[in-house]
Amino acid sequence: MHVAFVSSVPPAACGVADYTARLGEALASKGILTSFIQGEHWGLWSLGELWGRVNNVRPDILHIQYPTVVYGSGLGPLALAWRAARTIPVAVTVHEFSQAHPLRRIAVMGLASGAHHVVFTNPFERSALTKWLPQVWSRSSIVPIGSNIPFTEPTPGRNVFEVAYFGLIRPNKGLEAFLDLARIAASNRHPFRFVIIGALQADRHAYLQSLKEKTQGLDNLTWESSLTSDQVAARLARCGFAYLPFPDGASERRGSLLAALGNGAVVVTTRGPQTPASLGEAVVYADNPAKALKHLEELLITPDRMEQLRARGRAWAQIYSWDAIAEAHLSLYEALLHH
Repeated sequence: MHVAFVSSVPPAACGVADYTARLGEALASKGILTSFIQGEHWGLWSLGELWGRVNNVRPDILHIQYPTVVYGSGLGPLALAWRAARTIPVAVTVHEFSQAHPLRRIAVMGLASGAHHVVFTNPFERSALTKWLPQVWSRSSIVPIGSNIPFTEPTPGRNVFEVAYFGLIRPNKGLEAFLDLARIAASNRHPFRFVIIGALQADRHAYLQSLKEKTQGLDNLTWESSLTSDQVAARLARCGFAYLPFPDGASERRGSLLAALGNGAVVVTTRGPQTPASLGEAVVYADNPAKALKHLEELLITPDRMEQLRARGRAWAQIYSWDAIAEAHLSLYEALLHH
């Protein structure tokens, strides 16, 4: 079987790029041939170029990941899905719908309408889209994401006074709330130190510079970027805590959450409509940075509770293994080929 992916790919600073690369590796380990369709442009006018690249590799399945950072607002992937579906099975994985811009949601619905099968990464996103397109439900499935960062074995030397943020450095990821936590801790002379571990998207340099200028006086804050996946794993494994204040709440769609939990950081995060009930046993919820700091203080003086959360967090993250994710994709590919 030969599967061609349409997606961002590393080194693009994009969670979907990392996800697709890991999925390709997991499928390759099971004997599946994979290709990656890349375009110079992603507008509607690029359809001829994109379709030509698909024809060059002649896949059995075309699998489009949407949205990704390289597409921008381009509708090339939408046009490609409709063109390819005439001759080969087309699957689309929807990584974001409920929180997307209205125009982006229209594009997602166009993709879902043209594909033979639609993959969602959690039940919430599936319900959100099928409220608009109920006909998609019968040809869709849920396959959770896995962590793009490997999990390390528990090691000594963890600094319980260090709190990490991990994720893309861009607006609407909760980074501002993390910086507020560092400010509150500094003003109250708390011993915590804060580290931001993140990749920067190419068009976000001004945003990063603005944040650094606003935090120049914070001696308890450091920035670490351009780390490899293994280095990120090792860094998270040395942190006592991670504060991940997702604006729309934690969920199994958050690779940064899986990475922090899987590497043994005790996670303080936010709850939202997508947050699964099972996560509540593995994390601590805080509505704002002040409450997050209070939880950190309480956990420091209850080491048994801290270690219990650490163990539960690792167990929760390990449910989403790449082997299981690859098997789920194999099943849907085989169903498409035999339909």
